[in-house]
Amino acid sequence: MLFQVLDNKGECAAVYAENQLFDDLTDEMTHTWARSVHLRNKKVECAYLYAEGKTLDEVCPPELTDRWIDASNRLRAHYRAVHIAKIDLSEHCFYDMVPKQFLLEYCALKTQICEHVFANYEKPKMYDFYDSLQEVLTDIGTVKLNLNWSNVKALSMMDKYKGQVQRLKGLSSHCRYDLFGTKTGRLTIKPGNFPILNFNSDLRAVVEPNNDWLVELDFNAAELRMLMLLNGSVQPVGDVHAWNMVHTIPTATTRSDAKRAAFSWLYDDRKHDPKLEAVYGTDSVREKYWDGEKVTNFYGRVITSDRHHSLSYIIQSSMSDYFMKKVIRVHELLKDKKSSIAFTVHDSLVIDLCNKERELILQVKKIMMEEDFLVNIKIGKDYGNLKEVNL
Repeated sequence: MLFQVLDNKGECAAVYAENQLFDDLTDEMTHTWARSVHLRNKKVECAYLYAEGKTLDEVCPPELTDRWIDASNRLRAHYRAVHIAKIDLSEHCFYDMVPKQFLLEYCALKTQICEHVFANYEKPKMYDFYDSLQEVLTDIGTVKLNLNWSNVKALSMMDKYKGQVQRLKGLSSHCRYDLFGTKTGRLTIKPGNFPILNFNSDLRAVVEPNNDWLVELDFNAAELRMLMLLNGSVQPVGDVHAWNMVHTIPTATTRSDAKRAAFSWLYDDRKHDPKLEAVYGTDSVREKYWDGEKVTNFYGRVITSDRHHSLSYIIQSSMSDYFMKKVIRVHELLKDKKSSIAFTVHDSLVIDLCNKERELILQVKKIMMEEDFLVNIKIGKDYGNLKEVNL
């Protein structure tokens, strides 16, 4: 049975199905548009995942377009009215303030669009991965970041930062990610939400834990390690760039020089280096995962690509999917714990750690370090002042 959840807050929901509104989900409700917090641990099919990130507007069949546009505009008008009335939607249920007849009409159209998607879109090969990751991202997106603006009070008075701080204060304090924001699988932040992926590093101290500590687990030289994995090379025990100084780039006198040289070679087809190629095998990796028109990465993600972009798509998409599979497992580990995933930033995972559960970090580290990937761990009382530790 197709259904729609009418609000996305844990304490505020109604369910639409078969032109009726219900207080609770039933076992017969199996297909919907997208996951919400109310569907945690519930097996459902999501049309949004079948459409691989396309919007309802984009997948709406032509015969419903005019009615759907009208209904969407009316819904936005209701939101504007609530905003003008200065009603706090964190305290009130939006759908309690909308006429029931309109809700029924809107949900009926949304359900028809879902029916169209399920009937006309093939289920993606990566559907189970998408679904598990969407559940993780939904949980992350429901928790407000603990933002302490007094931590950056001095900076916020400076002309260089004043405008940035004001813009940040005007955004939601949630990290709501777009699962399909990039073709390589790297996450993006949905508009209007806190830009944890790219806000000024000088302002990071504003982010504090909701529990006791923020713990960041970050892969060492993630892209180079992924290339080694794809090539079947043995992972170095320590820092990859220091290892390269000894084994592949002996002319480098500093770690920074080695890092710069490795990435310059990696993404510039004009540069050839037999020592680096012997370890990282870019030619063989490209031959294995690029067929001349598209990349099919280590996990089956397909990306249309020319030769110039093929290697970067192979590495970045494989690394992204590898990392997100780790995130899913860590999320499973932390279920029913006070500690939780605070957010992710590219290839790093940040845990909001309860001090009484600090032993969990060793379990998280074990998950992250499989395949011998080295993980750097930093801990602190805010995101701007994390100190590296050896655990």
